[in-house]
Amino acid sequence: MTDWLARARAEGTPLIDGDTATFVWIGPSAPTLRSDVTGWSPMLPAWTMQAAGPGVWTYQATLSSDTYLEYAFFDGERRIPDPFNPRLTATGLEDYANHYVALPDAPRPLWHAVPGVRTGLMLETTLTTRALPEGQRIARLYRPPAPGPYPLLVVYDGNDYLSRAQLPIILDNLLAQRRIRPLAALLLNNYPPARVAEYACSEATLMTVVSDALPWAQAQAPLLDTPGAHGVMGTSMGGLMALFTGLRRPDLFGHVLAQSGAYGWRDESIVFDLARWGDPARPRIYQSVGRYEWLLGINRRLRAVLVERGYDSAYHEFSAGHNYPAWAADLTSGLAWLFPA
Repeated sequence: MTDWLARARAEGTPLIDGDTATFVWIGPSAPTLRSDVTGWSPMLPAWTMQAAGPGVWTYQATLSSDTYLEYAFFDGERRIPDPFNPRLTATGLEDYANHYVALPDAPRPLWHAVPGVRTGLMLETTLTTRALPEGQRIARLYRPPAPGPYPLLVVYDGNDYLSRAQLPIILDNLLAQRRIRPLAALLLNNYPPARVAEYACSEATLMTVVSDALPWAQAQAPLLDTPGAHGVMGTSMGGLMALFTGLRRPDLFGHVLAQSGAYGWRDESIVFDLARWGDPARPRIYQSVGRYEWLLGINRRLRAVLVERGYDSAYHEFSAGHNYPAWAADLTSGLAWLFPA
């Protein structure tokens, strides 16, 4: 009989044996175990741990070797730490943090600074906009350590891509590895209480980008002026807004990177109609989503429309959930496909 407790103390959890991950708990009763795979809502079924010895509980999940998984134990609705796994990652929701595990073939984000790699210049300003609530937005411009002119990548949820995905470091590393061409990035913040409205295919947000943010970026860095040279990206609602931006203004934004796009819940959003009736010659679209996400189905439906209409598009499903470590790892393939060296 396997001594799960001894292994957990020696190796840390979850224990990985091929495609099997074993979660271990010690105590008089088993907690609730939720993860990217089960969904995080209390309304959804959780993983049920089984007795594996006196005061020892386990759950075994079959996972592909490229899985990145976040999980948490719960006592009722209170999170309790996994005593055998010190690895934690912030969720961006209040002070919540999830435990995580990356299986052997899971892609690793290039978000660690590498000695000797040249770093880009970061500029910051406060934009005044007449179109959005509160009237001001923080904008940061990343200018690469290479001569221009550059394409510009507009980044929705810019603060999260900066703090939780380390986007400037990823751009530095991809450029140093000659996987991408030099490109500037304009990281735009939103007004958090109005984020859903700002990114729900908002003409006001699009107006702010075109009329306020783009001119500021043009004044700070030498940018390409050829039609469709620039790009736009985002995650979840930001991914929806990124695709909307590219489909509405392909003359400016001919490259779209949409990660885990929230393209609809009960009904399809307007981007489906824009994709069906737009010119498939532009934009080029890189679309990705996690296999453990509730948005997987709507992303597959959109993918089918893009293929049917003949868009120049790429599609990637990764073995993870709805989180920034997975999106950061996915940026390598997305950026290299859209802006190859």
